[in-house]
Amino acid sequence: MRMTRPRISEFGKRRVRACICATLAWALLAPPVAALTAPSPTSSPTYSQPVPVVTNISGVLMVRSSHGAAHDVASSHILQRGDVVMTGIGALAAVNLEGAGKVRLGPATTVRVFQTGRDLSIRLTGGALCVSAATAHIKIATSRLTLAVASGPADFNIENLSDGAKAAVYRGSVLIRAGGTPSSTYKAGEAFAAPLRGSVRKVSPTSLTRDFAALRCPDAAVVAQASPAPAAAPQQQAAPGGGGAGGIIGVLLGIAAIGAAAGHGGGGGGSSTPGAPAPGSLTISPSALTFAGPSAAQQPVAVSESNYSGPFTITAPACAAVATFNPAAGSGPAATFQVSPKGVGSCTATIADNHGGGQQLGVTVYGALTTDKSSLTFTDLGSAHSQQFTAFEPQYGGPIAAAAANCNNVASVAPAQANAPAAFTVTPIASGTCSVTLTDNHGGTVSVPVTVGPFGPVVAAPNTVSLTSIGATQSISVSEANYTGNFFVDAGSCAGIASVTGSSPSFVVTATAPGNCSLSITDGHGGGANVRIFITTGALALTPNTLQFPSGAGQNGSFTANDPACTFPGSISATVTSGQAVVTVSPSTPVFCLGAITFSVTTGTDGRATITVTDTAGGTAVVSVGVGTTPLAVKRHLLGARLPLKRSQPPTVHAGAARQLPAPERQRSIANVAQQPPSLAGPDQSFSLSRAALSLNLSGPGQSLTVGEPGYSSAFHAVSSDPSILTVTATCQGPTCALILTPLRVGSGTISVRDDRGDVRTVPFAVTDHKMPSMHPPVLKTPPSPTPPRPHSAPPH
Repeated sequence: MRMTRPRISEFGKRRVRACICATLAWALLAPPVAALTAPSPTSSPTYSQPVPVVTNISGVLMVRSSHGAAHDVASSHILQRGDVVMTGIGALAAVNLEGAGKVRLGPATTVRVFQTGRDLSIRLTGGALCVSAATAHIKIATSRLTLAVASGPADFNIENLSDGAKAAVYRGSVLIRAGGTPSSTYKAGEAFAAPLRGSVRKVSPTSLTRDFAALRCPDAAVVAQASPAPAAAPQQQAAPGGGGAGGIIGVLLGIAAIGAAAGHGGGGGGSSTPGAPAPGSLTISPSALTFAGPSAAQQPVAVSESNYSGPFTITAPACAAVATFNPAAGSGPAATFQVSPKGVGSCTATIADNHGGGQQLGVTVYGALTTDKSSLTFTDLGSAHSQQFTAFEPQYGGPIAAAAANCNNVASVAPAQANAPAAFTVTPIASGTCSVTLTDNHGGTVSVPVTVGPFGPVVAAPNTVSLTSIGATQSISVSEANYTGNFFVDAGSCAGIASVTGSSPSFVVTATAPGNCSLSITDGHGGGANVRIFITTGALALTPNTLQFPSGAGQNGSFTANDPACTFPGSISATVTSGQAVVTVSPSTPVFCLGAITFSVTTGTDGRATITVTDTAGGTAVVSVGVGTTPLAVKRHLLGARLPLKRSQPPTVHAGAARQLPAPERQRSIANVAQQPPSLAGPDQSFSLSRAALSLNLSGPGQSLTVGEPGYSSAFHAVSSDPSILTVTATCQGPTCALILTPLRVGSGTISVRDDRGDVRTVPFAVTDHKMPSMHPPVLKTPPSPTPPRPHSAPPH
């Protein structure tokens, strides 16, 4: 006859144990009997909802409610959700929840108790616990770990101290999750250690024996069962007869069998045939499944239970939107279920037999790996301009690796790996494009494009600043394509000449003293530009600005320099800048500005010379000198005025005129020709230039540009658009004067000439570098005096 063992409550167990004790006492005192009848179990009271109860085993036990009230517990106390239980040094206590199991607290242990329905959850703050779980309804949590029964009944110990947690499993199996790592299952006879820093690792259970000694739990028999079985000891044969030791032992064994049946708590469901082995524990493999996404392939779960042929059922109401199970049921002793992902999420399914055994199967379906930024664009370089993005994946907390193999010369990414949700930092290194590739541990991947620059050239507008008065200002605007960082100005070479104020990208140049310098403007990644600064505040006038001497050394002449803007203690200097052997000038050292200054010129060899006059107020002017030849400025003036001069032969001078003009008069005559204004052309006849365009040779001498304005006696002001290519005399005095042009390098630009009335004339120039055709200066020759006619001799008579 097949029978099912009844499930006996804790109250029933106590009744059975009481009956066992009474029967044992009766058996020891009464004479032997032929047979013993086990007492019928008494049904336990029915509770609508079990409650956790803490019992003081020994020592000091205190309970503090969630409202903060605390009191000692001498015997037992019903716990409420959120109560904190604390044992003193050397004290022991136990928390019991009917139908779930019992948790024993060791000395100096603190826990917080939670209960939902028939589930008991305990958070272990410090100390050690001994857990005896009837089913998968007890969970223990520490600061880093979560332990749950994988297959019950299960016995395990756990300790949580300042250096980490340790646990040992003695019966059944326990599911352990550390942080965001996947769950691991530990079976009877296995133990682990989880330090605060580092990964969970298996250890020998015997290494934790001393750690759990103060718990005095579980029973030695349970510990021994989890340990390697020793060699079987020889059994002593029972003596025959009803009144000997064998009879008493048989009685005791029969009573023990009754107690075992009462305390089994649901071990039936298999065959109840006398002598048939009892069913084993229900196990599943694996205990948790993870899927890369809803479209991932199905995975199997193997279920087994020895000595069991009944049904296996799957209960998974929370998995309706996450996964499906096929088939819906199976039968022992072994079955396989196929689990297919359905949607992103996480749930738990329960696989059970028909006699109270069960295991929980965790199912997680990951979502897609994504980032909060689809791309990164950088407009500057360096760590100060780094950007961050975060990678995340629903239901996934494992590692995400970042690789930037094609970004070695463009950008860097850190860290190389982090757990989801993972934050990464990208630092721009150089102009270019690349991508950062992210991968999880189950094949998910996503790329983040990175663009750095490309940057354009640094552009300063204007790139030349000319100021003609102290305190005058000029704004400079700096720009660069695809760049939003700061620009930096180095004005070291302009100290004492100009000051620079403002902030990127606009700056203001203020004239502080005459002179010229260069501003260096740079960006944040090596680009730069220069701005030329010219401060010319004087109006230096020379009278005359050309000198002509007959051939020969030792002749003397002079010119006067005057600049109203140059006042004491300023000075004016005159220097022979070309033709040093042709003339000398004195004084050769600077002379204080005390009105008009006269400089003496003494001839040396024949030829042409240039005397450059400057003052400390920024004025510059040039005197052109010719000894035995026409001054260069006069010659160019004559050429510009298209006088009848030929390059291949000297001009013809009438002999009669030559005889009538001695040498000094001829000099003055030529000088007067030089001072005559050329024909004025242009839309405004009051202000004109002698040249419509200028062409200069870099290897040739300088040229002059004649400016004329009838009735005008103030200064003309000239500015070159690029003084690094061509320089021009800053000022000259009206009504007619010559501006000296000096080529410095190949290039082109414009010369702007302005009078004090505000009229401006512009002439383009071009500087080339080719050999100029030789141009012999015109030579004035005096024809020989005619020989008086010889008197005719009288004819012979």
